[in-house]
Amino acid sequence: MIKQNDMTIQAYDILEMISQYTGNNIIEIVTKTQLSYESCEFLLTQLEMAGFILKHGEFYKRTTKRVN
Repeated sequence: MIKQNDMTIQAYDILEMISQYTGNNIIEIVTKTQLSYESCEFLLTQLEMAGFILKHGEFYKRTTKRVN
């Protein structure tokens, strides 16, 4: 099981990878992060619920909300 601290680092890495202007699909993100599809999907859902990213069809884009 992944520790909470590790999850935060992974989520931040995913967030930094996603552009505000160019959408990334989950396969591109999985390939770059080398996370499992399920872990990546979970983190993307959490980031979307927090308002940091938006899902447009199959693509994810970053919002203007900043991490403090």
